[in-house]
Amino acid sequence: MIEMDCTCVQKHHSIPTEVIEVSDHAIGKVADILKDYRRIFMVADENTYAVAGKRVEELLKNAGILSHSLILPAPALPNAENVGKVLMEAGRDRPVYDINAWSLNPDYILAVGSGSLNDTCRMVSYRLGIPYGVVGTAPSMDGSCTTAPSPGTSSSTCP
Repeated sequence: MIEMDCTCVQKHHSIPTEVIEVSDHAIGKVADILKDYRRIFMVADENTYAVAGKRVEELLKNAGILSHSLILPAPALPNAENVGKVLMEAGRDRPVYDINAWSLNPDYILAVGSGSLNDTCRMVSYRLGIPYGVVGTAPSMDGSCTTAPSPGTSSSTCP
């Protein structure tokens, strides 16, 4: 848990961050880091899937903790269309979707990408009330942490 005092009206903020992993071969550690989850929904776009998503998907499948994946067309902007796709696909855990079939929602959303995918998955995790994480694929993923549900809100850099 990251906590900080602030001059805003709330006066104190906390961010329920479980792990920040910055290391060589960090992708290889993703299944171990997320071992306490059982139904991970991975979201990437075509570019980030090629760079890291395919490997992350394989590691999660081998660990038996991947529910399903969604690969969005690139570039996956954090717009209403993509938020809607991720929200709708979160509960679609089988190749052939049957609206009458019961399915479990994921217990974790994992974005593989950078700012836009992170923002999209953060919004959906907030709406579903489940945790999310990101495997950053760009240098712009500088450790900015926020529990804000949408872009345009303030954030602080994690120490």
